[in-house]
Amino acid sequence: MQRSIRRLRAAFGFSCLALPVWGATVGAEPVRQPPQPLASEALATFLKTHKGPVLDVSYASDCTPKLASTTHRQAFDHDHVDPDVQRAAGDMFVDAIRRSRWFVQANRNQTPVLVVCCGGTRSMAAARAMARMGFNVVTLDGGIASDRIPARLLAGPNVRAQ
Repeated sequence: MQRSIRRLRAAFGFSCLALPVWGATVGAEPVRQPPQPLASEALATFLKTHKGPVLDVSYASDCTPKLASTTHRQAFDHDHVDPDVQRAAGDMFVDAIRRSRWFVQANRNQTPVLVVCCGGTRSMAAARAMARMGFNVVTLDGGIASDRIPARLLAGPNVRAQ
């Protein structure tokens, strides 16, 4: 009985010492970097070397054309009038990102994720949500609808002539 009590005390003492160290390393908050804006003029150069995902958070009806190099689409409803609906939409977006193996891999490797939308507002809101999750996020200034995006980078109907 005494031996069991000593073992229990030793185990408890070890866990009291180890738990704060483990919690400080394993449960640490991810590094939260603010989203990095990317000028429309620099998009072509960025895409030549970019190896990570390109996430379009606009709705299909928001605008045409779309960015040709888009690898993922996940609509993000960030500006709903009802705060409960807005919170639920944000939670659904975060859950979808967490379930995607592509985004998990990008987050693990700290590979930049380019987040785009038509006008730039929706992508900035989505990028902030992803940055809170620890992602390295880049957003496109002005969105896909910007006149400064070269037509060769766009796809779909209504692509303007160069």
